Amino acid sequence: MLRGLSEIEPSVNRARPSSAYVRETRRPRDSGEMERSPPCGGECDTISFMKIRNAGKMNIVNDAAHSRSLFESIMMPELISVLRDWTEAAGGGVLIGTAALSFHVRPRISHDIDFLFINDNDIPTAIPGYCRISPLRFRYNRTGVEVSVVTPDAIHVPLEVAEEVARTAMASDGVQVASESGLVALQLFRSSRQDEADIVALLKTGRVDLSSFPLSSALLSPFQELVEVAATDPHPP
Repeated sequence: MLRGLSEIEPSVNRARPSSAYVRETRRPRDSGEMERSPPCGGECDTISFMKIRNAGKMNIVNDAAHSRSLFESIMMPELISVLRDWTEAAGGGVLIGTAALSFHVRPRISHDIDFLFINDNDIPTAIPGYCRISPLRFRYNRTGVEVSVVTPDAIHVPLEVAEEVARTAMASDGVQVASESGLVALQLFRSSRQDEADIVALLKTGRVDLSSFPLSSALLSPFQELVEVAATDPHPP
């Protein structure tokens, strides 16, 4: 049942900046020509960053020191703006989900952002530049990208596990990112086929250690099966 899990992983495609970031202006009258002017505001900084980052790093697993930063690991420029402004506004939380996964293994395309908070009181009621559209979701005003804010209860994870995810998180570009072990611990509670494939990819980094996470034998048993799959799986993480 667990064979070939890494084949589920999305292929790595380099994302091109959205056309929304390009503004057209007319040349002086009678020329009839159009010219492209550079975008303005934070998007300009984001696209400039996208042009100069090392594309070669996007095709490999991040190293143990995580020399490829979080922003260098994000394929969609829209998400970099979201994360940067969220951090500057002190939104808080621990980054989980596909964006966090991309920080550790080969980057994947993601269209939204997920943050874990230990309890409801930690979730900000309002953040400048964002509209709160539900108790667990914000929308970034400039691009419409959505940010999910979840608690242990919302994702059916014990509080003690979530606290260990937060404790073992690492900082990059001002964002607290769940570690490889923290992501695996969270994914064990869902264990879909895609979660299993992601766990295998994380295991193949050699940096997963669940010894400090209070996980039941019912979860650790299938985890050991995935450890065996990762040891023999021929696909790159």
